[in-house]
Order: sequence, then structure tokens, then C-alpha cells
Amino acid sequence: MLKHRYQIIHQRTEKECKVCGQKYMGIKRSRYCGRQCRLEVHRRACYKYLEKTRPPKQQLAEWPCKICQKTFLPKTKANRFCSQRCREVNRMKQIQSDRALDRKREPTQPCYICKKMFQPVWPRHNAVTCGPKCSKRYRNSPYQRQKQSFIADHGASLWRKYLQMQNERSRARRKNRQLSLS
Repeated sequence: MLKHRYQIIHQRTEKECKVCGQKYMGIKRSRYCGRQCRLEVHRRACYKYLEKTRPPKQQLAEWPCKICQKTFLPKTKANRFCSQRCREVNRMKQIQSDRALDRKREPTQPCYICKKMFQPVWPRHNAVTCGPKCSKRYRNSPYQRQKQSFIADHGASLWRKYLQMQNERSRARRKNRQLSLS
């Protein structure tokens, strides 16, 4: 009597692994002793495919470091410095030149306390005062003390609403004055 097809295909026989050469009991169509050998074959196939499809690596020529002028072999086209130290030296030079440019720019806003024109130290810095002395006076001003105590008691969102109410009241007073004068 003929065996069922499933039984024929899944009948275990002694085989030799194609990767490691180890003997194992496997079904008719198996080639590898286990998962690791199967994954190793897959990894090798992927590596061969990548070797075929990737363009060959270009050998980069030696060039001088931008800081110390010592010649070095770069790992990529973007490498401009021979070491981490030279990279840090270049970064510090950039920071110093940026600060010098910031100092050369003309002052853009008046100080809240002394009304002297000043340039904030960092771009997009929302500084209100020109320096530490004015800053201390600004923090100790009655308005700031009122603001800080209100925010501590009620929160910043209520402070904004409070300011809006005050602005509306002052606008209404101005309108009333203008109407009474005319």
C-alpha cells in the first residue's frame, strides 16, 4: 500500500548540514541543521546582493586638517579635521566669531529701566533690560512684585485675563475723557 504523500515528505532521514557539515535527522527537503545555519545562509546571500548593487567605495586622498594643517586620511568626504580636539577648536572659533558679529550689530531695543538701547546677548532672546543692575531693579519694581504674587496665588492664565481687563478699563476711561472734553 502507498504511503500518504504527507508521510513521504515528512519522513525523517539522516542528512548533512550544508553550512556547518553536522549530521542531523531531517525531512526530505531540509538543507540545514537548525535556525542558526539557515539565518547564516540568508545573511551571506544578503551580503552578496549588497556587494553587487553597491557602488565601489572610493579611496579618499589625504588632505590637510583645517586647524593644525597636519595631513590625515578622512573616513568620509565630510571629515575636515584630523581629531576631536581640532573639531572642538573650530567650534569654539565659530562661537567666538558669531558673538563678535552679534556685538557689531546695532542695538535694537530700549532697556525697560534706563531706556538705553541695547542688543540682547543671544538672538531671539526676550531680554527686557540691558544688564544685571537694571534687571535687579526691574525684578524689584512694584509691577513685577504684583505680577509674581498674583501668579503665585492664581496662575499665569488668570494674570493674562487680569491684564486684558485692565487694558479694557483704561481704554474705556480714555474714551470717557475724550467725550467729556468735546
